[in-house]
This record gives sequence, structure tokens and C-alpha cells, in this order.
Amino acid sequence: MDASNEELRDRPMEGSRGQETRRTKALPIIKWAEAFRDYLHQMIGVRTIPLAYAIRPAIAVPVIGVIAAGAPHSFEHEAIEIELIARASHAHPLYREDNSYVSTRKCNR
Repeated sequence: MDASNEELRDRPMEGSRGQETRRTKALPIIKWAEAFRDYLHQMIGVRTIPLAYAIRPAIAVPVIGVIAAGAPHSFEHEAIEIELIARASHAHPLYREDNSYVSTRKCNR
């Protein structure tokens, strides 16, 4: 990965805090998992999409639904961020890099 991709991935989305959370006695695992999911929604991966796509439950990419009038996303997803997360393929060559980054963050917390 080159330096520009690293900078992009480590930068939180515009308007977000992008603060990582650490597991502590005061932050139980379930609350930590929710906070970590929120963190991944804020962080941009090497594919310039939120890293949350790496942990989404469905691996298969859904068929594009009806596009909302005057919007760059479908009615189903209601926001471009959610559309990007849902439609990013896990078969893409850069998925491995994003997944590795997410795993490293998850294991180090």
C-alpha cells in the first residue's frame, strides 16, 4: 500500500470524530462491538469506501434496487454510505488489505 492510500484509510470521514474505542471494564464487549462498528462506518478504506463493508453480515452483493429520484442511492439503502457498504464486493483485490486493517484494529483493542 502506498503512503497516499494509508493516509486516506487512516482519515475519518468528513464531519466525524473517528475515535477508536478500547475494551475496558467500563465498556462491555457488546457496547464495544457497537462502538467499533460505528468507528468502521467513519473510517475510509483503501477502496475509498467506509471500512464497515468488511464486517457486513451478507457477503453476497445484492442486485441494485430502484434508484431514489434525484439521489445517488437506492430506496432500499437511503444513503450513499449505506449503498457503498452494501455493494462493495469482498472479491475485490483490495478487500484483503481492508480486512487485514480491520482485523488488526479489532485484535489490538
